[in-house]
Amino acid sequence: MISRLLGALLLNALLVPSLPAVTVDGLNSATVPVADRSVAESERGIGEAFRQVIIKLSGSRQTLEQAGIRQLLGKARNFVTVQGQAGDGNATDGFRLRVDFDAAALGAALRERGVSPWSRDRPLTGVWLAVEDASGRRFSPDAQTEPSFRALTEAAARRGLPIDRRVPTNAPATGTPATLFDALLGPAPAPDPAGLLATPLLAGLLKQGPAGEWVASFRWRVEAETADWTGQGVDPLALVGEAVDRATEAVAARYAAIPGGDVAARALRLNVGGLRSAADYGRVMALLRGFDIVDSLTVAEVSGEAVEVALVARGGLPALVQSIRLSGQLTPAAEGDNHWTLPAHD
Repeated sequence: MISRLLGALLLNALLVPSLPAVTVDGLNSATVPVADRSVAESERGIGEAFRQVIIKLSGSRQTLEQAGIRQLLGKARNFVTVQGQAGDGNATDGFRLRVDFDAAALGAALRERGVSPWSRDRPLTGVWLAVEDASGRRFSPDAQTEPSFRALTEAAARRGLPIDRRVPTNAPATGTPATLFDALLGPAPAPDPAGLLATPLLAGLLKQGPAGEWVASFRWRVEAETADWTGQGVDPLALVGEAVDRATEAVAARYAAIPGGDVAARALRLNVGGLRSAADYGRVMALLRGFDIVDSLTVAEVSGEAVEVALVARGGLPALVQSIRLSGQLTPAAEGDNHWTLPAHD
C-alpha cells in the first residue's frame, strides 16, 4: 500500500486539506495612526511601526530595552520594503500608515543582536470577554460594547497572538471576577500523557462603575501557570490592550524561546508512522514543511505505514518537538522524540 503513496501524492497533493496548525501571517508589517501625510509624520510612523513589529516578532516589549535593539531602532528606514496609506484612513477619522519590513533582513538583524524571532507557528489562545455596566453583563458585542470587543481583537493582532473568541453558554451573569474566571477556565490541566500542550486561555471582565470609571479584571493560563491582573481607568479600550499585552508576554515566555536556547540550524531524522493513505502522507509532509523553523526536508525512506524524513530545523530537535506538539497533529511514539504517529481519523 505504502508503495502507492509516493506515486499518488502528485495527484493528491493539491487535494490535501489545510492543517489546523495556527500559522500567523503579517508579522513583519504594522499599521499605525499618523496625524497627516507629511514626510515628517510618515517617518515617525515608520519608527512606531518598526517598534511594533520588533515586539510582535520577539514576543516581548522588553526587547526594545536591549542595548543592541535600541541602536537598531534608529535604522528602521533601512528595512522598509513597502509603505503607504491604509485604505481605512481619512482626514475625518485619522490617517493610518501601513509599513512592511524585510523579513529576512530584520530576522537576521535581530539574531545578530541575540534576539531569536518567535516562530510563525503560534498557539491559538481561547479568549472570553465580558462587559458589565448598568444594563448587565454581556459576553457578545452589542451597540455599546462592540468597541471593547474590537479592541481585544485588534490588540491580539497587533501582538501576533492568534485568538479563538468564545461565548460561554452557562457563565454566571453576576458575581465576582474570580467566580467568573473559575467557571470559564476551570481547574489547571494535568500534564497530557501524550505530551500534547494545553490551549492557552484568557478571560476578562470589564466593569463600569457608577461614576463612569472602568475596572478591568483578567486571568490567563499558560500550561499550568495562572496569573491575574487588575487595572482601572476611564478608557476601557486601553485596559483591554494592556491585558492582552500582558497575556501575550506570558504565552511568548513559554513558546517564543527555542528550547535550550540553541538557534542554529541542525540536520536530523524524523520517523512518522500511521500513514494509511496518500492523503495521510500529504498531511504529514505539509505539516512538517509548513513549520517556520524547517529550512529543508526530503524523504529518506518509506517502509510499511511509516516515512522517515531528513530535515534541517533551526533549534534542532527540541524546537521541532515543540512545533509538533503545538500543532496537535501527531502523537509521540515510544521510541523517543524522533518518532511520531499520525492518529487514525475519519
